[in-house]
Formats: sequence, C-alpha cells, structure tokens
Amino acid sequence: VFPVPEGFTSETYFRKLCYDGFAERYPQAPESYVERLEYEIGVISRMGYVNYYLIVWADRPGRVRR
Repeated sequence: VFPVPEGFTSETYFRKLCYDGFAERYPQAPESYVERLEYEIGVISRMGYVNYYLIVWADRPGRVRR
C-alpha cells in the first residue's frame, strides 16, 4: 500500500493528484474532458490499480525522494 498524506485514502489522494494535474494541463477543459477523466479514474479504481499508479507517480524521473 502506498503511504498517503494524513486525511486521505489511496483513492482520494489519487483522485486529488489526477485533478491537480488535469487542472494544470487543461485550465478551461470542456465537460467532455472531465467526463473522460472520471471514466479513466473509475477504470483504474475498479481494476484495483490505484496504489500501483501512486507508486509509479512517486518514482517518476525528476521527483525528489525523501
């Protein structure tokens, strides 16, 4: 299990990261983009891959490790 900040579950932290990155890349995204993001988050969640994605996100190049 990926360690998440206090007050989050793996699911809620993953969703936060997704929406933060989405807002940065698409500040005025059409509703269809948001619907697709929700769909993709749902697939990842239903497949049980949330922790895997968090681990990969944490291990990306350029990220400072503590």
